[in-house]
Amino acid sequence: MPGVAGAVAGPGLPRVTVDATGRMLGVSATAQADGRYAVDLCLVADLVPLHPLADRIRTRVRGAVTRAGVGGALGGIDVEFADLAAPRPGAAGLAGGPR
Repeated sequence: MPGVAGAVAGPGLPRVTVDATGRMLGVSATAQADGRYAVDLCLVADLVPLHPLADRIRTRVRGAVTRAGVGGALGGIDVEFADLAAPRPGAAGLAGGPR
């Protein structure tokens, strides 16, 4: 996704999930009291406005979960930016490059 440089386990409690394809760094799912699942993401962002990026990420997650047929199980989506990436050639961002 433009604006996201990568995912990391995080500086505190690690966000790591295992699925059929292997370990997914930067992702954790937690059961909520209401029976739904909260999703926590720990990401590295390019130098872009972070609030709009987090909103786009939440929208993409909701869409993917809905397409998978389990939209009713999705609870909160927390997006944490653990770090900012150094400017990369061709990366969208505030420090230059395409937007």
